[in-house]
Amino acid sequence: FTVNGTADINGGIIAQTTETLTFNGDADFTGGSFNRATSTVYLADTDAQSLTSAGISFYTLIPSNSGRTVTCTDVVTAEMLRNESVNLTLSGGTTSTTMRVYSGEGAIALTFGAGSASQIQDMFLMGESGKVITLVSSTPTTQWDLDVDRIAYAKYVNVTDSDASAGETIYPYSSTDGGNNLNWDFGATVLVWDGSTDADFDDASNWTPATAPDGSARCVIDGNYANAPVVSVAQAVLELSIGCDQTSVLTVDAELNVGEDLNILGFGTLVANKPITVSNHVTLIGSAMLTHAKNTTTEANKIDLAVGGDFHLDPNAGIDVDELGYNAGSGPGYGLYGRGASHGGEGGWSEQTDTRNTYGSVIAPTNIGSGGSHAGTDGGGAIKLAVTGQTRLYGYLSANGEFAGSYKSGSAGGSIFLTTSTLVGDAALEAEGGGSSAYPAGGGGRIAVILTAGTSFDQVTLKVRGGIGGSSFNGAPGTIYKQTGNQAAGAGTVIVDCQGRAPDSTSLDAATILLPDTGYVPDELKDAMLVVTNAGTHVRVWTNVTVGDLLVFENTKVALGDHVMFVDSREHFLDDISQPDAGGPTNAVDDYSNIIWIGTATGSLLLFQ
Repeated sequence: FTVNGTADINGGIIAQTTETLTFNGDADFTGGSFNRATSTVYLADTDAQSLTSAGISFYTLIPSNSGRTVTCTDVVTAEMLRNESVNLTLSGGTTSTTMRVYSGEGAIALTFGAGSASQIQDMFLMGESGKVITLVSSTPTTQWDLDVDRIAYAKYVNVTDSDASAGETIYPYSSTDGGNNLNWDFGATVLVWDGSTDADFDDASNWTPATAPDGSARCVIDGNYANAPVVSVAQAVLELSIGCDQTSVLTVDAELNVGEDLNILGFGTLVANKPITVSNHVTLIGSAMLTHAKNTTTEANKIDLAVGGDFHLDPNAGIDVDELGYNAGSGPGYGLYGRGASHGGEGGWSEQTDTRNTYGSVIAPTNIGSGGSHAGTDGGGAIKLAVTGQTRLYGYLSANGEFAGSYKSGSAGGSIFLTTSTLVGDAALEAEGGGSSAYPAGGGGRIAVILTAGTSFDQVTLKVRGGIGGSSFNGAPGTIYKQTGNQAAGAGTVIVDCQGRAPDSTSLDAATILLPDTGYVPDELKDAMLVVTNAGTHVRVWTNVTVGDLLVFENTKVALGDHVMFVDSREHFLDDISQPDAGGPTNAVDDYSNIIWIGTATGSLLLFQ
């Protein structure tokens, strides 16, 4: 939709999805309405232009064509406000989720209405040498208010009369303090990576200015480097920002301590192979990525991130360690021709082979997934997040095994272990086994989510299904552990759920093994409730085991064999805790008499001596 003259909007404009609207003259929405959807609006005149929003909201608003002037007569509200080298007046300020300002075509000025208030979640002022962005008030010496809620990034700016005290402190570099500013720190030590000498993070010659980073330095990695940085010795910095506007990768091969915030921005990737401790917050926005390097035959690389504040993952950002576990043919549960790899659940079976082990902790999983039978079937990696504050997950966390082609068995899923105060979001957490087009698939991995204060997992979903195998030789599901803040340590719920992807009943019956065959933690389920659910889910016990309580639903299987399951609860229907005494669909257990209920019963106790 393009208007080449003046646009006077008195009716309604309705965008459906990602339409583009271009105004090549003044635009006034007074008396009109605009359903923005995910549209983009360009202010693209070649001469001076004005916009009156009249209270409407834009999804993406872009003043374009460098060097000219655009005047916004009232408050601009937008999901994204992107200024492409335009002299922009924001008479009423702006309320924006993200604001990006570029001066690539020449120096520009941003003029804010005196006394106006701007609230911006993430602000990027991307000036350049010789092309400075000037921020001023419409009335000199009268301040304009700025509240940056989360990310404040500024370079090559000249700022005057700004009161930013309502939000985050702004640490601009290569910039000028024009005076009468609050909460702008122009004297902070900000180091910008150029990698001109080599990849050593701790080498002063790789930074501008040429100073070795330490616990007082705010470090910026934003592309335009000769060598991508690598932390190869233990390192401390005050703050770290990666990928503000250019594709950037930081690899951490030694322990890293961040004294304040870690920001992985829209163009950044952090390869975290060794433990990282962050005192304040961790934020991943845009298409940011957190991952670790590929493992081979040992567990060398894992994400191990401790966060003293909050952890935030944007909708398009991710923590991705798919296929980064053990190589094919490696790991405690490696796959064979007739057997998919195992981890939390067994790989699918198509023929009798020597046993491949399940392994690792159910409540605190940190192992990587085992590889399948041949090259190109690598297991899933491992993610461990320990967050003191709130975790907000709107992107994805994935530790899936690799899909196998023809004549290869699938790999096993890896691990996700999240501990946090409270949890919100709608992310999918996956540690699924890799499928196979012709041979058996890999088993699922393990996921544990422990809330130290909250009781809700919001809309976050957890999946540890086995892979889909050829001829329905699916892998068995892994394990899910969920614990809330009002439950004691270890007293949460262990869930075994194939989620509609059951191993073929005519196969050799891949199962979820409790306790795991190797590397298990003795008695770690003694206080936990075990829930076996969804048609086709199969749990097999290979040794005596104690659980806090037990629910087994119809059309599932629990094979005890000659072993005993002690349940620290009063006897109740297997499918209903509220109904006492034996009963319910006990056909799900091969030998109900091998369940020993050791919980306290009500009523009288007769003691004979």
